[in-house]
Amino acid sequence: MNQTAEKLLRDIELTAAGKIAGILATAPSTESASTTKPTGKPVEIAEELIDILTLHINQTVGTSLGDFVVLLPVSLVAVLERAAQRAGVADIEALIGTFVQPYAGTDYGLFLLPKLFTSLSYREGRNGDVWKIEATRNGAHQCWDIEIMAVVDIVANGKVRVKLTADGLQTEAVAFPMISNIKLNA
Repeated sequence: MNQTAEKLLRDIELTAAGKIAGILATAPSTESASTTKPTGKPVEIAEELIDILTLHINQTVGTSLGDFVVLLPVSLVAVLERAAQRAGVADIEALIGTFVQPYAGTDYGLFLLPKLFTSLSYREGRNGDVWKIEATRNGAHQCWDIEIMAVVDIVANGKVRVKLTADGLQTEAVAFPMISNIKLNA
């Protein structure tokens, strides 16, 4: 029962992160790039992925990987964990040097979210609970149906004012690309 509950929580985390990746993939403040997907042994793939992330750092919002949160497909977790073991470090985060959040579902690529300019916040309900859980009895199947809901606020759309005229009297707010999305092509 405990293992099932842990699996359920992990699936919820990965699915929620996948929904966030889907939103970020089309956000106006996301800058997209593509590169060839690395191949080879896990250590070689991990080194190449770290190099790819490093080369796509947006210098206007951070200067090193430690200034970002990396959102990556769950399919890369096993490769990076194996590379971390071979490198003699505790986990993926120690290998890359920053917080890593895997996501499940559609592969949108890798994301670099600047820690100082973006945030994800789970909204609390009136009673202070973040997760709303509803369980209803399903007599036809002699089981329980469980719904788990949460509201997530994603602060990731930066805007800057651009002068349209030389005198600066006419300006317009435009999207500021601060999130990097790197798509890996086969």
